[in-house]
Amino acid sequence: MFLRDKVAKLGIAPLTSMYLFGANQPSKVLNYRRELHDSSGLSIHAGNGEWIWRPLNNPKHLAVSNFSIENPRGFGLLQRGRDFSHYEDLDDRYDKRPSAWIEPKGDWGKGSVDLVEIPTADETNDNIVAFWSPEKLPEPGQPLDVAYRMHWTIDEAALHAPDSAWVQQTLRSTGDVKQSNLIRQPDGSVAYLVDFEGPSLLALPADTEVRSQVSVGENAELVENSVRYNPETKGWRLTLRMKIKDPGKSTEMRAALVKNIVTADLAKTVPASNSSVAKADKVAARQQEKMDKEAKEAKETKDAKQAEAKQAEAKPVANSKDQDNKDAKQPAAADAAPATPESAPTEEVLTETWSYQLPADE
Repeated sequence: MFLRDKVAKLGIAPLTSMYLFGANQPSKVLNYRRELHDSSGLSIHAGNGEWIWRPLNNPKHLAVSNFSIENPRGFGLLQRGRDFSHYEDLDDRYDKRPSAWIEPKGDWGKGSVDLVEIPTADETNDNIVAFWSPEKLPEPGQPLDVAYRMHWTIDEAALHAPDSAWVQQTLRSTGDVKQSNLIRQPDGSVAYLVDFEGPSLLALPADTEVRSQVSVGENAELVENSVRYNPETKGWRLTLRMKIKDPGKSTEMRAALVKNIVTADLAKTVPASNSSVAKADKVAARQQEKMDKEAKEAKETKDAKQAEAKQAEAKPVANSKDQDNKDAKQPAAADAAPATPESAPTEEVLTETWSYQLPADE
């Protein structure tokens, strides 16, 4: 690719889609279709291994989100949740819309995956755009080499590793509190229920102590953060309830599920660290033994030549000093103190990161 002139924003591997409404942003108008979209979210596989899921919106105002990534492994607009009951559309069959995935070839360096969400009043407009934007662009006339493969699929789970878990759906609801009389009383908050599922969760017993890592922007006050096992999906459901301070501003939120690493697992990492220290000590001891031996041989050589002429014996002495200096330099690395073992991790991340933006004026 060659740029003819300077470009303010370059979008590489662009994808477009449509999102009118869905479970995380229900229709304001009564509609028999619970969801109406070609894609339900943006998925990103970052260069550091993290997976990010961004549910889509149809905002009232133009919204642009930037996810800074170095050497992305992939990104795409996916249609998760293919049950016909989610869409109930016999004509357009949104339950069968394919997902598009970009697989970069080689290192793309630093940049961002950008998501553009454009307000739309109907389903005929592609109002969703996602693309890669490099941090640095070549000068006009200089080449920009980018290679990637585009995948089309209806098996979104196959994009993930067999030991991972992902967000299956995001549900929005009016926040409420159950009273002693079992009546749910709205409390002015907004609630999000996030269902996580996948092989890494399926392998866990139902009584596993799974907890959440959650952060919300300054525009929200988190009033509930709970996790419970979902026997229907064999996964876990995260419930977040928050009070929005200024509805005229957008609100960012992130979450992932983790579990503590049990003591037995931590113990397995200790011998390995101690073994590394012991190995370093043995190497240092062997280096010191070699030094002592060489020093002894040098001394014997020096004594044997004591009877030689004064001029002749000066040379061995100098050589001996050079040798001593040389020998003293060799074990420098061995004399260095062994590195302190790194602290063993105390928790394991089980799922991708759910990253959602509540649009302004919602």
